[in-house]
Parts: sequence; structure tokens; C-alpha cells
Amino acid sequence: MVTKAMEAYQSFIQNVPGYIEGSGPYTPLGIDHVAIIIATAESDARGSPEWFKSFKDSHLGEWWKFKSGEEISLMLYDLPLTQEAWHEVSELVTCIQLMASADGSNDS
Repeated sequence: MVTKAMEAYQSFIQNVPGYIEGSGPYTPLGIDHVAIIIATAESDARGSPEWFKSFKDSHLGEWWKFKSGEEISLMLYDLPLTQEAWHEVSELVTCIQLMASADGSNDS
């Protein structure tokens, strides 16, 4: 699942026009980073619907359904990522889950 999340992040930064890696908001731990991740994820989702649709359609295994965004974020925390990179990947996972849920494909 962590590998899939990192692959999604690489695809996103390579394919979304105007996205600059590292441009997302960085919030140190201790601040309510979950609320900021969700708010930013919703903003990114609205700005990149073509990528999300293409990504979801090309990943029929729907790995994002098997764990919550928080659980995946905790798994990512074990990787040698900077705090900023961890936030960006966590945000993207939340985005994917939000988009899948919005179109009804995240039903369990």
C-alpha cells in the first residue's frame, strides 16, 4: 500500500500541470495537520479532476479502500521522507479517497 501511495504521488507530480513539488503547505507536527491535509486535499481534488479520474480508472485494485487515510499516513511515516514530503503524500492519499468517495466508487 505504501508503494502504491508513493507511485500515485510520482504520477501526480509528473502529470498535473502547474503542480510544483514542495509547494503544498507544510505544517509541523503538533499543529492540526490532519485538518490542513484534508482542506488542501479537497482544493487539489477540485483543481485536478482529470488526473484523479484517469488515476482511479487505471487502478482497478482500489488500494486506497483497504485502509483509512490516517492508517496509510502512519505507514508512510516509517519511510525516510521529509516532513514536507510525508504531508504531500498523505494529502494525495486523502485526495484520492475523497475523489473516489465523491463519485461513489469508494463504497465498502
